[in-house]
Amino acid sequence: MEIIYQKREKLRNENRTFRFLVEVREFSKLEISQYLNISIPTVTKILERFLTSKLIYETGTNSGKLGRKAVKYQFNPNAYFSIGIKVEMNHISMVLINLDGKILKQTVVKEEFINSENFVFLVINELKKFLWEFDKKEFIKGIGIVLPGVVDPENNMIKLGGNFTLLNQDMKEIEEEFGLPIFLENEANAGAIGEYIVNHSGLQTKKNILFISIDTGIGSGIIVEDQLYRGKGNKSGEIGHIPIIPNGDKCVCGSEGCLEQYCSNLALMKEFEKEFQCEIKEYEDIFQKKFIKTEKGKKILERYTWILALGIKTALMMLNSDKIIIGGKISDYKEYFEPLLKEIIFSNNIFSKDTDILEFSSLSDNANLLGAAFIPLGEFYKTYNEDV
Repeated sequence: MEIIYQKREKLRNENRTFRFLVEVREFSKLEISQYLNISIPTVTKILERFLTSKLIYETGTNSGKLGRKAVKYQFNPNAYFSIGIKVEMNHISMVLINLDGKILKQTVVKEEFINSENFVFLVINELKKFLWEFDKKEFIKGIGIVLPGVVDPENNMIKLGGNFTLLNQDMKEIEEEFGLPIFLENEANAGAIGEYIVNHSGLQTKKNILFISIDTGIGSGIIVEDQLYRGKGNKSGEIGHIPIIPNGDKCVCGSEGCLEQYCSNLALMKEFEKEFQCEIKEYEDIFQKKFIKTEKGKKILERYTWILALGIKTALMMLNSDKIIIGGKISDYKEYFEPLLKEIIFSNNIFSKDTDILEFSSLSDNANLLGAAFIPLGEFYKTYNEDV
């Protein structure tokens, strides 16, 4: 038991030190020791490991106490890189980031794939093109792949929709092609990871966070006491399949009246198409004046917001989260939703009156994709990891 505790404490100190380096950038041993309350010998060992792995480098010396020279170090955000891939049925998004989470390259490939063979071919082909001019491939830590479906990370198996499943062998083909490990995750969980890491300074006092991902479907990533909660079989957070409307529209999950059937991006687009008798090709098109400023458009959004509020309020009552973050393209148009959403959720709510609990993601539609890219960097960003 003592050995396990020592290992956990070692990892915790390394993670805290890494966080400090990311935020402060330039530092000395004494500054780390004083700020994090870690002994100088422990800090020395950590910095030795970081120097070996090129996470930091020496920048010189300055005068310390009693006239001693203190060695200064600087964080190296380009020591390692990572790839994130977000999968939808009709397109794939890719991103390349450094240790800071800085986006170095990003692309979207709009192409439908109908089976696993087609998917693997598409990913390998597009990723080769994506990395063609990148000259530091040997420093890429891995590839994070996320999608809005059931994910089994232990067996490298993912299920997208009712009839599309990717198995371990499919992932092996991609791993062998690039010589990089594959990390699989549900896209809503990845969104929670992305938010938690990128906005860590603003969320570090929040232990319990609910990230709601609104895309072609709806899912949620749940962080409880700083740890990602997965539930049995990694199936927690399926907020999109909470029945909201009795005897409502049939859902792909087999139930009726699920939140996803009324509040996903696709559902909102279809509602506008039905009411305005025209084709809506992109989510952004909804917010054109010819739609959004009309009485019909306003009524569609009002009903949408009411139903979404019911789903979020249900989740809030169950989880009592410190913070609820709504992610996806909806966050770019929050002014159309936020006032009414907060009014419905928090008015006449004896359990929670703090409207600041709810906010829209500052990462727009990128939280899931960035989360995907951060997963291979988990040895550095262990904040969300269950093993710490």
